[in-house]
Amino acid sequence: MLQASSSILLGAILLISGCSAPLKRDLADCVHAEAGLGLGIYLEAQVTDWVHPAIGVADLSLKPRQSFGWDPRPGQPVGQLRTAAFPVSTLALPASLLGGADLFENWGLSSPEQILIANLSLSGNNYITGENCSLLRLHRLAPNPILTRAPSLEALTPHQQLSRDSWVGFSATLAVFHFDFGINPLEIIDMMTSVLGWDLLADDERITEGPTGNPE
Repeated sequence: MLQASSSILLGAILLISGCSAPLKRDLADCVHAEAGLGLGIYLEAQVTDWVHPAIGVADLSLKPRQSFGWDPRPGQPVGQLRTAAFPVSTLALPASLLGGADLFENWGLSSPEQILIANLSLSGNNYITGENCSLLRLHRLAPNPILTRAPSLEALTPHQQLSRDSWVGFSATLAVFHFDFGINPLEIIDMMTSVLGWDLLADDERITEGPTGNPE
């Protein structure tokens, strides 16, 4: 059994080492894994951007981290800061109903309806990238006005954004440990079709200089 596993691993290494540069990058696009230091209690899962819930108190994730994979976003800042609507902002709902919504205006939640939608859809906020996430994209009904989408995200091409919205995985910070893992089915299809000479996501000509680590 060990000999068979070693043979498979050796064969995979030889296959990757013999691949062209675009195919090697396509392989790195398919999987992302990351581990490092963080601070908080936070869990975020994703099955495309339609099923992307978050729960927890807060997440302050620091760099450097050990990572594998590649992310098309240029110039991402160091670390990340995230919060989830549930369970913390459940405290804002009774206060809002009692006329104390101004106490939570810095959260970007100004009405009971917004607070309720944010909690029921398990909305999450990423303050570094300026993005929301939630179940069924319901955060769009109650957007957080204090979030500003990062210029590096605005620079994404439609193909890159489509790839970004196609991940299946999870990310968590538990006490002082942060980890992230995901696979991208669309990138797997792109890798398979590239063998046939079809660049599905039009990314084979991208600049490949620099490390392949995921900046986020």
